[in-house]
Amino acid sequence: MQTTSSALISEDAPEDVIPLETPAGEPLAADQYNRLTPSQQRLARFVAENPSFAAFASASELARREGVSTATIVRFAQALGFDGYPDFQQSVRHTYLQTLRPLTALEDRSPSNRNAFEAQVYQDLDNLNRALHVLHTDLEILLEVSRRIDAAGETAIISSGSYSSLGLVLGHHLRFMGYRAHVEDRGGPHLAEAITPLTSTDLLIGIGFWKGAREIAKAVRLASGRGIPTVAITDTVYSPLAQAADLSIVLPTEANAVFQSMVAPLSIIYGLIAHLAQSADDRRKLRMKDAEQSLEILGLPYTQ
Repeated sequence: MQTTSSALISEDAPEDVIPLETPAGEPLAADQYNRLTPSQQRLARFVAENPSFAAFASASELARREGVSTATIVRFAQALGFDGYPDFQQSVRHTYLQTLRPLTALEDRSPSNRNAFEAQVYQDLDNLNRALHVLHTDLEILLEVSRRIDAAGETAIISSGSYSSLGLVLGHHLRFMGYRAHVEDRGGPHLAEAITPLTSTDLLIGIGFWKGAREIAKAVRLASGRGIPTVAITDTVYSPLAQAADLSIVLPTEANAVFQSMVAPLSIIYGLIAHLAQSADDRRKLRMKDAEQSLEILGLPYTQ
């Protein structure tokens, strides 16, 4: 059996110790740990034993805490296989937050001089700015997702809890545009029922963040294994959901409350819907026109 770095944590470590993980989401193995320099091993132990600090500290803050240079922190992250410190911290934060109950996560956040309303709005502004960065770096992924939706015979969207709000918005507007799309948010055997009819000409979109992605990730992995195209909408490339899907849209969901914020993911979903509408061919536009006429006949507003 391979020994992981978690076995190298000191016996008097705090209770919230976490195992360090590689970019593949696997615990850092003992032989990988042994290949680190002494200063990097010290950093590895500190991060694993102090995840509440490392999950939110900047590279310079971590460097000052451990008495090393910022460059040493960056080299440490790269030695673990990450592109840089931001990717490494995202992995640490994701692993750490998964160990917390919602109220504990709220208590771990640093106090702010802003009231809760302002704090959340500013956090969402930051999330939206980071979503813009996603657009600049991963635009081709978003375009490919839109192409897959357009080409799919049927699109199944699976999620659970409050994350289903994203799936409901996406599914509703896809159906309005004439796409065959359905949303399954009940979990359990209903996930199997949603996947079973799908073939290689269809599409499965899994939506999940933080702790809520495990069941969805298993369903997406099952579908991928059957040759069904899959897309994940999640908050980190290191989540089981992202690793299970063919394509992943990774968006920030940080909030100043007990639960995560869906503002940035919802904004990108509306962008995806807008792109599909703008690039619709004549056949698709005719279906949208038929849908509009149906709403008028039923006396319903367009913004259902």
